[in-house]
Amino acid sequence: MLVDVISNMAPEVEERRDELVIQISTSLNNLFDLQNKILYELNVSNAETILDNVVLIETLETCRDSSLKTAADLEEAERI
Repeated sequence: MLVDVISNMAPEVEERRDELVIQISTSLNNLFDLQNKILYELNVSNAETILDNVVLIETLETCRDSSLKTAADLEEAERI
């Protein structure tokens, strides 16, 4: 019932909330895929050359950036 009231009184807020739900869902799916890629790269890496694994390092950076964006989206969704 609250959603109906907000939709009628502030449709832009409800629209933004819907966008955030979709973004968060997509981001969480992407994070899951990145985590799997990290685990794979760790598995195939040699302990002596792990720091030379460019794909692993780039994937870790991408995962970090995605995590920060997802956290920010979650905070915004909580405020709305």
